Amino acid sequence: MKAEELMIGDWVYSAFSDKPCQVIGIEQYESEYVNVKVTNVTGAKDINSLSFIPLTAEILEKNKFREFGLIRSPKYGLWLEDGRTIELAKFDCGWRIWIFYNNIPMSLKYVHELQHALILCGIDKKIVL
Repeated sequence: MKAEELMIGDWVYSAFSDKPCQVIGIEQYESEYVNVKVTNVTGAKDINSLSFIPLTAEILEKNKFREFGLIRSPKYGLWLEDGRTIELAKFDCGWRIWIFYNNIPMSLKYVHELQHALILCGIDKKIVL
């Protein structure tokens, strides 16, 4: 894991907690040494003690994504109040994402990647674990 891959609010696992944690601070010392502050853990910890959380159907369902269209692969959709949609389809390489019917050229494997895609598209959706 690299500091450039993280943003404040990202969900990660920490070796110091048995629950998922959210990044609340990133501190870089010198050129290589990075500490990260996360919820559920006292004090800053080395970035190497963190790991990414795999994106699963269960996490999507907990965040109000609904399953639809099982023809070739599981698909999940979230319909926003303003009529826009977010769709994800499961493939071997990860999840493909369409936001407002536009194919985003990326494959998602982890929760923080979904968080980043939503932020970049201006969607104010908090992911719950």
